[in-house]
Amino acid sequence: MNKGVANSRQYQKSWRPAMTRGRAFVVLISMGALAIGISAVDCYADLSEFYITKLFAIETQISVLYRQKKTNKDQINKLASLIRDKSNIEAKLNRSISCCHNTHRLAWQKPQPTREKIDRMIEEKARKYGINPNFIKALVQCESGYNVYAYSRKGAMGLTQLMPETCRDMGIKKPFSPEENLDGGIRYIISLLREFKDVRKALYAYNAGPETIRQGKAIPLETKRFADAVLAHFAKLNSQE
Repeated sequence: MNKGVANSRQYQKSWRPAMTRGRAFVVLISMGALAIGISAVDCYADLSEFYITKLFAIETQISVLYRQKKTNKDQINKLASLIRDKSNIEAKLNRSISCCHNTHRLAWQKPQPTREKIDRMIEEKARKYGINPNFIKALVQCESGYNVYAYSRKGAMGLTQLMPETCRDMGIKKPFSPEENLDGGIRYIISLLREFKDVRKALYAYNAGPETIRQGKAIPLETKRFADAVLAHFAKLNSQE
């Protein structure tokens, strides 16, 4: 476990009619935006955020059903329906994003807080939970590059790239809220540090899932590189103080 992470311890989603309706809706909101002088990007932002929120809710329901040891026919049918809904929502989300894509970033994203403001949030949360703020800054940099609206292909969300199941476990209702995401991400990494009592193992668990460590499975190369990157950035931040 590396020195200086914690204060008290060293580390503390398609059917054609649906597609047609979806395109018609997108065209409609764009025309409406032009008519009242609102940026089409803002409309796509609201549309995409709606899809992401709905996707989050569906993934949470799927996770709950998968966890149930006994299932009946109604539950199996509900699960199949949720999986179809998830596929449809993902397809709509991808279309709404592609409508506003440019070479630098996803233009549907709403304005983000500055890096300095995010750093201040991190420092405040780190003091609250007793962990080195530079460690959390390094984690955020490697997970999301400080992108509040980061959304991975696997479904990880926000600054600390929390999965829907982790959001539920940490009580996170708005994963794209920087304050909520940071709060949940910090509490989650602290829980892993406490369980595995080793910073590298905790980072492996954060990236690949704790069951990978608990069951002694092989660590993916990508996960090893992730941990190396976090620790290297952490050391760099410490050296600049």
